[in-house]
Amino acid sequence: MEKRTYLFSLFLFLTFFVFLFFFPFCPLEPADVIEMVRHANEICDAYQFEPYITLNTVNPRCLEAVINIAFDRDDAERTQQAQKCVDEMLERYLAVGMVPYRVGVQDMSRLVDETDPFWRTVRDLKSAVDPNHIISPRRYNLV
Repeated sequence: MEKRTYLFSLFLFLTFFVFLFFFPFCPLEPADVIEMVRHANEICDAYQFEPYITLNTVNPRCLEAVINIAFDRDDAERTQQAQKCVDEMLERYLAVGMVPYRVGVQDMSRLVDETDPFWRTVRDLKSAVDPNHIISPRRYNLV
């Protein structure tokens, strides 16, 4: 494919499509990595999306994934299906202990637990440095 044709195709793709992302962690063990990819494929297949998956080694024990799906932003039904797909990924990965390292503000309540001592400590630290709760309210914390 000529460079000009490729760039035009890329322009069209990026103009009409948007992406939703999901970012789980998993142990850097073959069985866990296979499980992570299997879950993404199963869920995306159910919603008729192709998962684009990037795997990155964080350290000798941990792997992060970037799982994204592309869809036409002008198609309301596909947009809704894409959000449901990502919601199901969050549920499934949390259920198997593969916690995402990043979520949208709409999903904070699914990660941040008011009864967890860790999150109460994060709240107390944030309140000490940001008593008016101006910096990133309710993102990765209780306030």
